[in-house]
Amino acid sequence: MSVDAHKPGPPASKEALAAGHEISEVQSKPILAFLILLTVFSAFCFGIIVIYFRFLAADAAKHSPRPSPLITQGAVRVPPEPRLQVDAWGDWDSYRADQDRQLGNYAWANKDSLTVRMPIERAMELVLQRGLPHRAGSMPMPTGTAPGAGVGETGPGHEPGGRMAPHDDLRMKPPPSQTEPAPTGAGGHQ
Repeated sequence: MSVDAHKPGPPASKEALAAGHEISEVQSKPILAFLILLTVFSAFCFGIIVIYFRFLAADAAKHSPRPSPLITQGAVRVPPEPRLQVDAWGDWDSYRADQDRQLGNYAWANKDSLTVRMPIERAMELVLQRGLPHRAGSMPMPTGTAPGAGVGETGPGHEPGGRMAPHDDLRMKPPPSQTEPAPTGAGGHQ
């Protein structure tokens, strides 16, 4: 191995030694010349590509077969009669606009029963304020849960046709009024 493998570079200037780092700047002229040359070369390549594609398009138009005279240029093809839906996208847009209008505005749903339709946001606010509606009273027991009836068996609350009716002992009985005497025995609210 040679001792002179790494020769030291030129000695640093006195200003660089005093500053503690190289004070000479990078030369900007070669970098600017490279960028200008790269831009000119890119523009030249772009021009060649545009000319080449125009040549190919003209050649393809010259050699392509003529279209059939039965095809009309720019005409919309319409299916034969009966046309059930002429403008599907237009129908969809009008349907969506109608649905959005119904969901966002107040209107009568049934004027006789004074039922109104209201915007969804307002309905959600009212449900949060008032809570969900509920019926007073107890729920009837489902079929098969009657006392003494097993799963799948019909208890006394099962009616023909698959309907459920509450058992006599589970039916709602009105609370005793204050003017009537309280009932004696089992079966009433006490």
